[in-house]
Amino acid sequence: MPSLNQLLERLKKPVPAWVLIVVIVVVLASVGAWVAYNIFGPKPDFKLQPVQSFQRTFIGDRADFTIRVSSLDNFTGIVTVTTQAPNAQVSVGWSCLAHPLMKRSAYFPNVAGNYSLTVVGQSGRISHSVNLALMVEGVSIRANPLIIDVTRNSTTSTLH
Repeated sequence: MPSLNQLLERLKKPVPAWVLIVVIVVVLASVGAWVAYNIFGPKPDFKLQPVQSFQRTFIGDRADFTIRVSSLDNFTGIVTVTTQAPNAQVSVGWSCLAHPLMKRSAYFPNVAGNYSLTVVGQSGRISHSVNLALMVEGVSIRANPLIIDVTRNSTTSTLH
């Protein structure tokens, strides 16, 4: 077994250049792999998914859509959900369901027709959208003591 003095003498010798080059290459390769993963690797994101993408309702009734917001790649941000309706005939309200990652929208259509609604989820620079289809059938009946109005689509018939 070598003595302490012999070990210290060995440590005083210069390290060969190839050993230093190998150490530098390994360190640079490790740092490069870490940087490449952080630049090109998966980024935290979220996904919007409608539970149902089509609803049929009648004038003045409600149509509920459920949108699932789920995390991808450890996403922990806050997602703001908005809806773009085609015109003022469709009003939109949002409420959170029991699970914090679910949103529900309620539509109150006033005019018969087919509507395409866009739900947009945004968190910082990340933005995703899904399209929903709403069919509003125009049958409604309103009665008073003397007159009954029957409306189908945009035509109203009055019965006396």
